[in-house]
Amino acid sequence: MSTVLIYDDLGVDYQSPQGLIDGFKEILDPSIKVERVSAQTLRSQGWEKDTCALVFGAGTPSIWDESLGTEGRKNIRDFVAVHGGAYFGACSAAMFVAEQSQFGPMIKKRGIDFFPGKAIGPLKPVENYRDIAAASAEKVTFTFENTSLTGCLYNQGGCYFEPSIYDAENIQVIATYEDSKPAAVFCKVGKGRAFLMGPHVEFSPKPLYHIPDPRIVNLARVLRSQESFRKAIFKGIATLLRLR
Repeated sequence: MSTVLIYDDLGVDYQSPQGLIDGFKEILDPSIKVERVSAQTLRSQGWEKDTCALVFGAGTPSIWDESLGTEGRKNIRDFVAVHGGAYFGACSAAMFVAEQSQFGPMIKKRGIDFFPGKAIGPLKPVENYRDIAAASAEKVTFTFENTSLTGCLYNQGGCYFEPSIYDAENIQVIATYEDSKPAAVFCKVGKGRAFLMGPHVEFSPKPLYHIPDPRIVNLARVLRSQESFRKAIFKGIATLLRLR
């Protein structure tokens, strides 16, 4: 039986893992298990044997650097490039595996290099990207094969992509923001593949419903109307990663 592993350990946003579990379980065949995975497991050997995809969501990459260490990052790289696995990463998890991540003045290289170029954030300048007031519903257009889908997804400190090479066979821009900056990319990496995106497909608007701030009320209203779009994006991602 194949398994999709959702990273859930130190430095992970508390809402993200459950959103990813719910999103993938809804669209995958019941024969594919969806389970949480720790840093300790990813630092070890053998987990990749029954794993078809490794999934990271929102969080703090500097904490992941410490908890995963060099060995964990190498195992993630080898899982995709050598063993032919799939990786999905949203927002900071996309930056984590890019050749170079740039968040404000901070620049980091980790050697995972699923995307040959820069993942740059935040998309829009904000005083404090962790503040809920910095959240937005970003309009994004995805193209899966010959199907184009446009809608809004939750964004908070999300990134955009700037490739260092142009290789149409191995790197595809799958989605763009309204200003045409790349919002999601699909990369062939050795024997495997990776789907990276700046906004959050895993964030349901439900946690926002009871926040009285008028800005958040409006944000929740917009996102509530986009639930069918959000689920369609999950399906497109799973198809590209050969999980469907």
